[in-house]
Amino acid sequence: VATAEQMFSGADFAYVREAAWQAAQTSGFVAIVGESGAGKTTVLEDLESRLEEEGQRIVIFKPSVVGMEENDTKGKTLKSADVLHAIVAQLAPDQPIPPTVQARTLRAKKLLAASAGMGNSHLLVVEEAHTMPSATMKHLKRLHELREGRRTLLGILLLAQPELKSRFMAGMLDGSLREVAQRCEVVELLPLDGDIKPYLQTRAQAANIDLARLVSDDGIDALRSRLTTKSGGKTISLAYPLAVNNLMVRALNAAAAIGAPVVDEDIVKAA
Repeated sequence: VATAEQMFSGADFAYVREAAWQAAQTSGFVAIVGESGAGKTTVLEDLESRLEEEGQRIVIFKPSVVGMEENDTKGKTLKSADVLHAIVAQLAPDQPIPPTVQARTLRAKKLLAASAGMGNSHLLVVEEAHTMPSATMKHLKRLHELREGRRTLLGILLLAQPELKSRFMAGMLDGSLREVAQRCEVVELLPLDGDIKPYLQTRAQAANIDLARLVSDDGIDALRSRLTTKSGGKTISLAYPLAVNNLMVRALNAAAAIGAPVVDEDIVKAA
């Protein structure tokens, strides 16, 4: 996706895009959850592009999540000190970072308040948020409560796989994440399912080609069928954008290999 016009605008996807936009505009607390390949990164890139194109004065903080895991046994945990470091370093790059969490919190609030006084809003974005320790999630809730008068100083946008939703549900039951789950709006990137054809039309238009020249209607039905499975008596769709893209590429290559004019049902089944 290189331009706004190339973004798929199905109802479910549009709702998630708007949730991300509102988190930035109103300093909300939002978690976007979806399977790998569902489009979380695309939503974030779209948000950043929209903010830039519209000249919105919103400062985005993105602490590094390279190697981040839920505990230090598996990798490196993201702590509130790391989040505060990212905020202070971006707002005051020439100043030394305070050594303690308490000092960093006070410095971060002061800097956020000063920035807000100049007309800026702020959004903290944490990717792979399902791997955050529960303690850090609680700290994020407290950071979101930083105020200057009645104004919230920091919005929060979490991008995560469905495990975060499960953790919130479990945390509501045992009380470990109740305060976070009650305040964080969770929106989910759903499979394309009935939107596979409109989605493929959007991708074809981006390449300036008629979709009918690439795949037949029965080929699209076969794509949907190939990306549907059953588990435990339930029908589960795996028709996320990345999976649709990958299967479509394999089918196009298979059609080209045998000289077929378009991808049809049989080619999809064999791809």
